[in-house]
Amino acid sequence: MVGEATPLALANLRRLSQWCDLILTEATLTFQGRPRLPLRAGWRDLLGLSAEQLRIYTVDPPQASGARLQAIQRNGVLPALLRQPLDRPVLLADADELLDPQLVLEWLAGGIRQPGRLGLVPLYAAIDREAPGSHCCWKPEWAELRRAPPRQPFLFPGPVLVSVAMLQEQSPNDLRRTAPFVDHSRSFGVHATLAAPIPEVMRKLRSSRHVWMPRILDPLHLNTMLTAGVHHAGWWIAAERRPEPWLQALAADCGLRLAGPAQARQQLAALRAWAEARLDPALPDALVREIDAYVASRAAEADDFLSGLDDWLCVRPVSHWGHAVGQHLAGLPLSASLEEQLLSKPSCGESC
Repeated sequence: MVGEATPLALANLRRLSQWCDLILTEATLTFQGRPRLPLRAGWRDLLGLSAEQLRIYTVDPPQASGARLQAIQRNGVLPALLRQPLDRPVLLADADELLDPQLVLEWLAGGIRQPGRLGLVPLYAAIDREAPGSHCCWKPEWAELRRAPPRQPFLFPGPVLVSVAMLQEQSPNDLRRTAPFVDHSRSFGVHATLAAPIPEVMRKLRSSRHVWMPRILDPLHLNTMLTAGVHHAGWWIAAERRPEPWLQALAADCGLRLAGPAQARQQLAALRAWAEARLDPALPDALVREIDAYVASRAAEADDFLSGLDDWLCVRPVSHWGHAVGQHLAGLPLSASLEEQLLSKPSCGESC
């Protein structure tokens, strides 16, 4: 399933075409329900593939958006798939899911007995940073990620492997939602959108199933957090990882970010604290802009007021997740201790 022809999507599709026959499905609407101009056969020109190597199906749905449009688009290629031999394997994937072909083909060699989902390592901010949780769907237990990394790596629920025969019983969209992991303990690649350049990251966040609060999509804030490898709503700090050789080569083709050595843990914790605290609707926009400029201009250090903010946030329940639903909290009184920490500090002029 494809949307815009981003450098990441094109690089991944070229790589997939080396070991897969490709069928792309695109829609004449964006996930927000706005009209879009489909590329149709233009995908072949961009990818340098023939009609035998690549087929494109364009769905022109009635007015739809979000999950409903996604289902229509995913299922749009079902008639073409059902014309294939019943035992032929099918990989249901999105264009930002990067797979290690050797691992996938090794798994396929054992045959497909039931639908199975391939787990992916979710990247965050760079190919050498790994997310300990989803970037868009908050779970209360992730509050524990403030102090320590999870006990086992988080796997993003990625592509699904099925046979054509299995598609006679369940649609591609249903399989993407319900298929279990083939193995909960191993990954078959990476989910890479959040390692793309800032404009692509912003486009991905806007198309997420949740609507972010406006403060999330501020370019200065996003650049600060992505450069550091800190979740934009303060949910967690990304872990360092060593990118695979195949991923480094693909990243060079499409401009995925490489972060390099991480900042000190205290600095990252301070940035995480501010990323969460700035979403409090009781904080004036002017104050948020001022502190955003402050944290963007220097690394947060041990004696920085943001470190104390981190300690305070670690002992209170999470109340501001960064989604638009959090705006019903507007008008609640700001904690006195937080107000003192923020308002007693110098402004971001010469004194900073």
